[in-house]
Amino acid sequence: MHENFRTYALKATALLGVFSFIYPAVITVRALLFKTDGGALSLLLASILMTAGFFIASAVIRENSAFFSRLASGKVAEFILDKHATALFLSGLVVHIAALVPAAIAAVVFQRDGIFRAAFEAIAALIFYIVGVRARYGEFDDILNRTKLYGGIITIAISTAICSFSDIRLNFIFYAYILTVTSMIVFNQAGIDSVFLHMNRRLAGVSKDIRKFNIFSVLTLFGITLLFLNLKGIIVFFLNILNNVVRKGIVLFLRALEFLFSRAPETDGIIGQAQPPQLPDLGDESGMNPVADLILKGIFIVIFIYLIYKALPVILRAVRKAFQKVWMFVLNILRSTDKVEPEEEDYNDEVVEIKPVKNSAGKRKKSEEKLRWSMRGLKKITNPAAKVRYIYGMILDVLNAAGIGVARSDTPGEICRKAGSEDISIEGITKVYEKVRYGDVVPDAKEMDQAEACLSTVMERLSKANRKPR
Repeated sequence: MHENFRTYALKATALLGVFSFIYPAVITVRALLFKTDGGALSLLLASILMTAGFFIASAVIRENSAFFSRLASGKVAEFILDKHATALFLSGLVVHIAALVPAAIAAVVFQRDGIFRAAFEAIAALIFYIVGVRARYGEFDDILNRTKLYGGIITIAISTAICSFSDIRLNFIFYAYILTVTSMIVFNQAGIDSVFLHMNRRLAGVSKDIRKFNIFSVLTLFGITLLFLNLKGIIVFFLNILNNVVRKGIVLFLRALEFLFSRAPETDGIIGQAQPPQLPDLGDESGMNPVADLILKGIFIVIFIYLIYKALPVILRAVRKAFQKVWMFVLNILRSTDKVEPEEEDYNDEVVEIKPVKNSAGKRKKSEEKLRWSMRGLKKITNPAAKVRYIYGMILDVLNAAGIGVARSDTPGEICRKAGSEDISIEGITKVYEKVRYGDVVPDAKEMDQAEACLSTVMERLSKANRKPR
């Protein structure tokens, strides 16, 4: 149930992204032909039609529909449709034919504006409905794929250019923003699914809620962006609310005093009467209060100083690193390159060709000492794929120490056979390593245990060889 909800939610998100570039194209053509964009009613109608097409298709188009199954088993359907006489095909055909209904409704609603306007609105209604229906047939990453994203960007750009040169006041920034957000969510979720679902395994070290975190992080990022783009308007809005609240409070307080003074009894023998307080001029409510304007400027100054305080060290570090890289590049050009680079301590799976060495006790002892230090580095590795490659490199060192020559051109299978000729079995680690190296497969816990067990066996074999008297 939860997975079905996620699927529908992602399809709806992708469909929103498609809507964000189809609708600007439609209203641009409408504005060119009829000098109107249709207003909020047109936007509401288009969104309702696309949403209705998607949910109607999702509810009606089914393989196991009892009604359409009986209809498809009839002789008339079998005669006309032949091999297409299935419940899935018939239900889809009915949903597609139903597109004539919103087209007819749109034509009737706009017939007062002329036959051309009615025909245009009928075609637009047909497009929005069919796009929603077709979303039922594909996965969410097919509804909004990279081709459609690039096409959407080009469509919005062309619509903006046409409106600019035709003096049509239409702003498509909001639709571009929606397309960007939805495409990031769809593409990121598709990338995550390729790991979690297509490989049918859970990536070690990654949270189970990575998909929720991904959507939350994308929405948070764009929410912060939207906030900063409209920061001044938001601050002015809340300051005006505060200004009006204070204004209304003062007015209510003074009116309460006026009411109390009006109810006060007249006193004989006192010269004059107490006069009710006069309401002060609080200024124009529609204008910006000078105090609010001063607060706004102060907030911006504080934010600017804080950003400078945080960004300046980062900028200085970046400049210093860039200068160091340029300086080292210049030094590498000027100085001689004949020096032999020191040997790296990290293990890798690149095998260099070596000659068989004599099994001297000193060299075997040095190799065993090196492997002990390598074991310490192994414990620090958390990534399963990197750990398998590290273990395989350690085993290659053991083979070298045992006098088994390994050539650069040797495949893992050939290395395994060479080790087997010396009664050293590395078949387990070889299978796991080939999956990691050539199949980009993340090993599971069982395979990791198998690799570590193989390493322990090989190292024990090396230790016994060191203890054997010569």
